[in-house]
Amino acid sequence: MLEIPGSLLGIEDLQTLRYAKLWKIDRPDGELFYFTEHDASIVFDGQTYAPANGYSPSASRAESGMKVPNMEFVGILDDDRIQVEDIRAGLFHNSEVTEHMIDWMYPWAGAFYSMKYWISDITYDGEMWQAEIEGVARKLRASVGDIYCSDCSNRFCDAICDPGGTLITAATSSDVEIQKVHANEPRRVFWVFNSDLPGGIDDDYYNKGTCVGIDGENAGHEREIKRFTLGYLYSKVELYIQMPVDLAPADTVDMVRGCDKQVDTCYSRYNNLGQCRAFLHIPGTDAANTTPDAL
Repeated sequence: MLEIPGSLLGIEDLQTLRYAKLWKIDRPDGELFYFTEHDASIVFDGQTYAPANGYSPSASRAESGMKVPNMEFVGILDDDRIQVEDIRAGLFHNSEVTEHMIDWMYPWAGAFYSMKYWISDITYDGEMWQAEIEGVARKLRASVGDIYCSDCSNRFCDAICDPGGTLITAATSSDVEIQKVHANEPRRVFWVFNSDLPGGIDDDYYNKGTCVGIDGENAGHEREIKRFTLGYLYSKVELYIQMPVDLAPADTVDMVRGCDKQVDTCYSRYNNLGQCRAFLHIPGTDAANTTPDAL
């Protein structure tokens, strides 16, 4: 049961209620956003909450037991606040949302209640953005245990795969300058000079590797390399998922050779079998479905 603060008890007894919701969004990178459903700005707890024009929250749904309560926000893009580049870059993922219910005429009296949510997913369809928001119960859904399969479960060069930091060398990592980008897919396909790459490489050398922006508007963003095609002067690089912003000639990226999670690759390419977490002898579905031979 919600307890109404003493400063609001008299207001709660009024015949006319002036409820207004406030939302504070705290992004993981530290950026803060303050919105209200009211039609005018409201100062609450020392912060100004601006009208959320073009935003529409759904009704909040509470669940019994340990199910996660959730709600949705739908809105149009606002150049001063929610921007498509930030959505595509995933900057709002896991943002903390604090919701307050107040009396808009007496915000200084405090909130009737406050709730916390987290943005679990946010998408943009070209016209509207939609955010799915989950309640505090999501914190209790932490995964416990590990995955056991025939492929290695390590992320290439993480603390388990490469505890000594010796796998990233000049032969596996290259800082290269983009020479040109695909006209129709400028965020996903580009070409680099062969002279900027290690010698003796061939097609598929960087497949399943990573591409990280070093400078330009995509600095710090990482994507997996889908296909590497060696050419005569230039080599073509295709990413699985496009970068948040168009790539541009002269942008520098760091391309790191990948790993296909196979034991043979771990042994022959990286000589790192001691850190491999592949379990080759786990029975698969074929073994589980076999029956004894008839006598």
